Amino acid sequence: MISLRTHAISLAAVFLALAIGVVLGSGLFSDTVLSGLRSDKADLRSQIDALNDDKNELNEKLSAAGEFDGIMAPRILRDTLRDKAVVLFRTPDATDNDVDAVTRLVGQAGAGVSGTIALTPQFVDANSSEKLLSVVNSPIVPTGRQLSTNSVDQGSQAGDLVGISVLRGKEPAVADDQRETVLATLRDTGFITYGTEKVGAADTAVIVT
Repeated sequence: MISLRTHAISLAAVFLALAIGVVLGSGLFSDTVLSGLRSDKADLRSQIDALNDDKNELNEKLSAAGEFDGIMAPRILRDTLRDKAVVLFRTPDATDNDVDAVTRLVGQAGAGVSGTIALTPQFVDANSSEKLLSVVNSPIVPTGRQLSTNSVDQGSQAGDLVGISVLRGKEPAVADDQRETVLATLRDTGFITYGTEKVGAADTAVIVT
């Protein structure tokens, strides 16, 4: 990705070249002035080349780090989640490649994916907070469970509801039909999406951003 500084220098070089062209056409400036302008343009080009070299060096380091992670991840993660179920949540900015990579890592850790739930832009949109809160506070909370009163903002409340519905921990998992009621309600109101397969109970969750 080209940095703002590189972009600014590139634009400056373009405008400087344009100015030189105008001056040549008008014949107003002396050869000395034109020589100075050409020198400035050359300096700007040198700075751009240096920045590009820095960018390429950083890209090489990032690539090397990625290769190292790819080699070490299976060794580090092996059997750390053996026989566990993991539910994946993907934010609106998450890419399919990132989700696929996390899914592979979960498998390398010995776990299975119980489902993948995508949060829609509406879920994180502050303008939809009242609508989300009204859905969360509707009579869909699983029987015997209650939302935390420590945080009352829409994100915390919605996260609490989804966590209660899909995760098992100190308390056993909620009934499948109650989990489906919560997820289907959030889906039908435009806050989440998920595939045709039912989302099962999970021991832990991973958020892919």
